[in-house]
Amino acid sequence: MTNEQLKAVKVMKTKTYHYRIVEIADWKETVLGNGGVTIIAQETDNGISIGYSVCSTLDRFCKKTGRDIAHTRLKEDPIIVNLKGVPSRDTMLALMEEGLVRQNNGTPFPMHNQY
Repeated sequence: MTNEQLKAVKVMKTKTYHYRIVEIADWKETVLGNGGVTIIAQETDNGISIGYSVCSTLDRFCKKTGRDIAHTRLKEDPIIVNLKGVPSRDTMLALMEEGLVRQNNGTPFPMHNQY
């Protein structure tokens, strides 16, 4: 490839986020081994495409499995969010907690730290 061709190639920015359930008791935070959410966000021309994976609290959380499921959903049935640029980890968490980014069936993500 020539330099002009390389400059014309558009690189899509992609980020992977892993969120775990944190239990707070007696001023101590403990990250639980079960349950969690994995999100993959990819910048596109239409906004942000999102693939996700929700791990049940009955199952052991595994980053690789979550990433594989989220990647499959990103390619086959993405959620499109009208945002410019891939959000930071904290912004993505806030969007999920507020219910602004939801699962394909319209259900908010299970954010267990809301008391």
